[in-house]
Amino acid sequence: MSSLVQDETECKSTLGTLLYTERKIYGFSAKVVDVILPTSSLFGHVEYKLELKASPHNAIDNEPRIFNMSTRFKVISRLYSTLAMIHRNLYLKDKFPSFAEPKFFGTASPETVTERRNAIDNFLQFVLNNETLCKSRALQAFIEKENVNAEVIVKKGESEKKPVKNANTFKTAADMVTPLANMPYEEQLEFKFNLSHDIMLYIIRKLNYANVYDTFCYNVLQKVLPAPSITAYRNKYERPFNEFSRKGFWKMLTVKDFLGDCMLIVTVHPHTDKEQRLVEKFLHPQNPEDLLPDCNVTSIFWQEQVNSSDDKNYEHLAGPPFVYESLLGCNFRISPSTFFQTNSTGAAVLYSAIGDLLKLPKLINAPGSGKFCRMEKLKNNKNVLKEEEKNVVEKLEDNKVGEEDKEECNAKKPRLDEEKMDEKELNEPQKHGSNVFLDICCGSGSISICLMARIRQSIQEGTISDYSKVPFGCVGIDLNTEAIQDARRNASENGFDDKRYKKWGSLNEEIALPIFFVSFLSRTICLVYDMHNQFKAICKFLCGQAEGIFKDLKYYLPTGCSIKDANIMGILDPPRAGIPDKAIIGCRKLEQLKTLIYVSCDPHAATKNFVDLCRPMSCKFDGQPFKIVAIQPVDLFPMTRHLEWIVKFERF
Repeated sequence: MSSLVQDETECKSTLGTLLYTERKIYGFSAKVVDVILPTSSLFGHVEYKLELKASPHNAIDNEPRIFNMSTRFKVISRLYSTLAMIHRNLYLKDKFPSFAEPKFFGTASPETVTERRNAIDNFLQFVLNNETLCKSRALQAFIEKENVNAEVIVKKGESEKKPVKNANTFKTAADMVTPLANMPYEEQLEFKFNLSHDIMLYIIRKLNYANVYDTFCYNVLQKVLPAPSITAYRNKYERPFNEFSRKGFWKMLTVKDFLGDCMLIVTVHPHTDKEQRLVEKFLHPQNPEDLLPDCNVTSIFWQEQVNSSDDKNYEHLAGPPFVYESLLGCNFRISPSTFFQTNSTGAAVLYSAIGDLLKLPKLINAPGSGKFCRMEKLKNNKNVLKEEEKNVVEKLEDNKVGEEDKEECNAKKPRLDEEKMDEKELNEPQKHGSNVFLDICCGSGSISICLMARIRQSIQEGTISDYSKVPFGCVGIDLNTEAIQDARRNASENGFDDKRYKKWGSLNEEIALPIFFVSFLSRTICLVYDMHNQFKAICKFLCGQAEGIFKDLKYYLPTGCSIKDANIMGILDPPRAGIPDKAIIGCRKLEQLKTLIYVSCDPHAATKNFVDLCRPMSCKFDGQPFKIVAIQPVDLFPMTRHLEWIVKFERF
């Protein structure tokens, strides 16, 4: 008989099954938590209480599982001998740890107990880190015989342990989708703060492994920003089909629901016989609103897809090809394949927090978005009467002022501006430099456009200098062609377009020109064009690889901005898994990039990017490393374990 189990069905315990099948999900550790000495010095045995913990690699989706057991040194010593022989016979890697020698007398002495306790800790940790030894029949039999079934669950933020009542309890769909629905919202925020703290400690360990020890302090983690709305906040919903059986015709239904617009994307598994008939019968109305009158459907798309990794090709069936959303006073056009935050009201909080971390000036009258905007109006209505009374008093005082003093009174600033003079001086950019937002993975350009709108509104409120003194602008980069087209249109509709690039940008979309040829043409034409026109406060959006565009970034900067003295502030909002090493290296090599904002919906999955940005210089990772100066969690997904992180990196 083989010394290793051949199938998970041979594992008779919960912990044994986890060790065999769930190593990609959990990391395992073991330690002696308590020692029970015998009541008599002549008779009895020393009992060692062990705690075996299964810690999830992704702390957002899973919770730690803890198993307790009590055993004797003699049993552990017998297991040690068996596993040592298996390790030797199978020629496994790593040196097998040493163990404490057996003793007949003095087993309860403090020296012996300490020696055996350390030996048990080292031995069990070595075994749990070895995948082959975890599949051994000896270890599985030990777990089953010692009855390691006292599993406990530790709730985040609590030291109290509660035993599992029934491991086979079925969960409803609501429990799976919104596991925190029954928890008060204040406790949800506390839960997510503790979760963020655990992830931060995990990142610190990974940084230490990369020889980075002074990256940031523990106080960089800030309190979780709450969501404006905790129910009915999603603007996107997907209903997938069974990926395992891969049977059927209907694959997925995606609903993008915004204010006044609703887009349906029907994804199907291609079939030659049924496809045309189903399209003609169900999804080809003259007016999309006739399909579902109560749901206000405005546009319908049809998509054929065999695998989820295939290229996404959308067929427009009815209605306008876009939907629109309002966010922080800006309007955005969204295509079927363009990414947009699934929580519009939460995105307003997210983008405002990004502006605060970039030390942009505070807005006196900050616009909202969607339902959040209407909520703000309701709150502001309470102060309308007070403001009108103040205006009446000010008018009466102005009438008393003589004609000689009118100009002096008009030049006075509001009291609010006087209180914020120190902040204004800090936030105001240098006169000899230029400020550029580098929006990497920009999508529809929502982040950079909202930041530009914040600067423009602050100019109108008088809290920052005009563009004529210091040029501002942004450069957006994305691989999605439709997203770049939407971003350019959004910049134009919000007053941040660059007319000199409009013609050549459309030509590059129709004809696949090499990037070096496009950069040469754009540089030549723009130099001539700038002799007669000046455009400031503009946004440029480019389709291509970020690391390739970084090399020619000086040709794409807004008018009046020079790469030599530019203060480039990066905003990186990548997919869930992060971005490739080439893009990270490109950010490190860009010397003018002193501040980088990393927005992550899964900080645990983005840990590698965090470490690569901070690791010391090497042959692979060139450029000065960054340091983490702030971590701002934002609750974009209430009632779930997920949250958004805003990580601010800086280098000097």
